[in-house]
Amino acid sequence: MTIHKEGYTTIAITILLIFVINAVVDYKYYDITWLRWFIYIFSAALFIIVLQFFRNPSRQFSAGEGLVICPADGKVVVIEETEEGEYFKDKRLQVSIFMSPVNVQLLFPDHY
Repeated sequence: MTIHKEGYTTIAITILLIFVINAVVDYKYYDITWLRWFIYIFSAALFIIVLQFFRNPSRQFSAGEGLVICPADGKVVVIEETEEGEYFKDKRLQVSIFMSPVNVQLLFPDHY
């Protein structure tokens, strides 16, 4: 798994923000232990969430006739014909995907 190149700036800003917040709390509130631990845990959670958002996992897929490759991690919930009037101005096939951070099929293989 790698980090997407668009996330480097956001990750750097997040690290800087976490560093500043932790330094201020350590300097001003060094005697309030519970507050420092709360900020440390919050900082770690924030960093993990930002990394999770910009992750770019390696994927293996099968190509073949009749197969559709999903452009996002998640579950295909609706495939329907719809009228697109902005660009193409005709009927198109719409694929709706419920995006999730994990591959649902790996967790519940009997249901999909």
